[in-house]
Amino acid sequence: MPQLDKVTFITQLFWLIIFFSLLFWYVNYILVPTISKNLKYRKLLLGKYQSTVNSIEDKQNNILKDFDTHIIYFITKMYSSFKHEVLEQEKFLNDKLFIKNISKESSISNIFNNYKYNHNIYSLRKGCI
Repeated sequence: MPQLDKVTFITQLFWLIIFFSLLFWYVNYILVPTISKNLKYRKLLLGKYQSTVNSIEDKQNNILKDFDTHIIYFITKMYSSFKHEVLEQEKFLNDKLFIKNISKESSISNIFNNYKYNHNIYSLRKGCI
């Protein structure tokens, strides 16, 4: 077999040692220090920007809480004004059109109370209230 020929065996061994020595030197003294330096620099940058990220997240959470508060406020205002208008219309119907014999179960204010009760139960299930 030509690979194990005594004449070429020494030269193959020589070049093998040279090649792997150069490869070891390159990996040990150039590649690994470069990678470790980049990782240290990346860790430093991440630590520096972490406080900025935390402050932005806090601002975002505050904005979302304020938005939720305002939405709930406006929905309750809208509900109360709508209920007021419905009650005014019911009063008008009762006074002007002389509708006196509406059963309690079918009155509009009772329907609103049922809606409010059902809405509160639904909101409790969703965790809104």
